[in-house]
Amino acid sequence: MMRTLIFLFMEKINEHIGQLDQILKEKGYDGYFATRGGYPGKLPESLDSYLKAIARNEEQGPAFPCWLYTYSYWKDEESKRVTCHFQIDYSAEDGFHINKLHIRLLDEYGKLQNQKELAIHSKEGIRTREAANEWINEIPYRPKIEGQRRIR
Repeated sequence: MMRTLIFLFMEKINEHIGQLDQILKEKGYDGYFATRGGYPGKLPESLDSYLKAIARNEEQGPAFPCWLYTYSYWKDEESKRVTCHFQIDYSAEDGFHINKLHIRLLDEYGKLQNQKELAIHSKEGIRTREAANEWINEIPYRPKIEGQRRIR
């Protein structure tokens, strides 16, 4: 009986992982992820490894919310790169829900150049990978200062 309940629970979680994977793939995030700074792999493998570590008591603190991390743009080691961090939460009834998206632009040395945060209320609110890259690369408006700029 207990094995059947565990099997059904894991089956439901795997279904929810598949739904989250599909949502992110539709938005263009089809690369590799890391869950909570570890467990690298494609999204289903990363989340599955993380959940198994929780079951073995290898992770400290609450399981959710947690962060999924991926690159939305990476050309090579000598170029700028864009990282996306998704804060996800889980409920047995609704599955996974993305609460926030942090987008960070890093230079070739890993130094932060720009960052933006977006609160997400529905799956339509998740920016596509291309839109996230464009949004983070926008140059903020800086009004031109009239007059002299130096101190006398």
